[in-house]
Amino acid sequence: MSLRVVGNTIYGGNQKDLVAEITEKVPSYVQIEALKNAYPNGRVVRNEFYLGSLAGEAGQSLKINIDPSSPNFMRGMDFNSGDGIGGISKILMEAYRWKITDVAEHFATFLDQPQAEAPMNPINPTNLTIARENNPNKLNKDGSLIVIHRTMANISTYQLMEKFS
Repeated sequence: MSLRVVGNTIYGGNQKDLVAEITEKVPSYVQIEALKNAYPNGRVVRNEFYLGSLAGEAGQSLKINIDPSSPNFMRGMDFNSGDGIGGISKILMEAYRWKITDVAEHFATFLDQPQAEAPMNPINPTNLTIARENNPNKLNKDGSLIVIHRTMANISTYQLMEKFS
């Protein structure tokens, strides 16, 4: 038996991790539905999904195991070509000509989403001290910045103790 290389096999250093995460975290019934939607000409017979080939035609040359309790879940073989197929990621990559990132986006609700870092404040708050000042100058003698904050009720000047280096 030979394994068929399907789709984009280079995705930084995280492709294998992403494929494993999809396989592990996407529920089996969702994977089966994705398989059925990708290949509407296929048919389910007991615990196998029959298809002519990964090109999508009807037939029974390609058999994919859809038994969630099996260690071979979502794995199969095209008996005409001898090509093996395995995993919902590779199946969808072949069906839709997707990259692994497209498959991950398709199953995004089941995957851990990396949290984006909060944007950095251009005025670093850890280096600021606010003090009330009556000095309208923009810079102090020590190089700290003076900001004037005005409201209708009062006019106040705040000194932001951020030293310019």
